[in-house]
Parts: sequence; structure tokens; C-alpha cells
Amino acid sequence: MIDVKELRIGNNVELTIKGKTHKTKIDYLDIAMLSGCTHFIRPTGLIINPIPLSEKRLVEWDFVDMNEGGGWIAKWGFNGSTSIDDGVFAWICGDSVTMLKYEHQLQNLYFALTNKELQTK
Repeated sequence: MIDVKELRIGNNVELTIKGKTHKTKIDYLDIAMLSGCTHFIRPTGLIINPIPLSEKRLVEWDFVDMNEGGGWIAKWGFNGSTSIDDGVFAWICGDSVTMLKYEHQLQNLYFALTNKELQTK
């Protein structure tokens, strides 16, 4: 389950309600409900899970595989690269390394660096 403090409107997550699971983007109503706003009742059995980063998603987000799954470069103009090791992506920029496992983490990092949403091509 995701810590609500990690989420922003627009983050990709996997929602399970009453045993049915689907992928969706977090919206303002989700944030209000998860934050405990008294005007919203959290549905019984609601589970929010992170979506693991995948090579397919990196391609959709305009990364280029430079080394057959071992090194990825972002084509959107920011100096940084990722490497994949056991499902963990390392965002490397200069001397800084940020470990990412989930789509919402990369979305949040991109937003922090650019003040824009990460767009699927």
C-alpha cells in the first residue's frame, strides 16, 4: 500500500475496490478521501498499490534503452539516466542517485525537476 504523503494528483496507481483491480490516475477526490476529509467516506476494502516501473513504461515516457535493458536515457532533455537492477531504477544525475521502484516516484521526481507532468508519448 502507498503512503498517502507520496501521492500527487495525476499519479498512476492501482486501485482495488471490492476485489476488482484497475489502474488509474489519482484525482483531487482521491486525495481528499485518502487524507481523511470528513466529507468523503473511504470505501470499505479500498486498497491503493503502487505500479512497479517497467521497461514498457519507460519507453512510453520517452526514455531510450542504450544498453539492452541496462541503461536508459531520458530523451526529454534532462541530464539523467536510469539503470535497472532487480526492479529498482537508479536515477543518476551528476553525483546524485535516486532509487525508484514505482511509476508515481518517477512522476514525482520529473515534476520536482521540471514543474511539469510526465507525459506519455
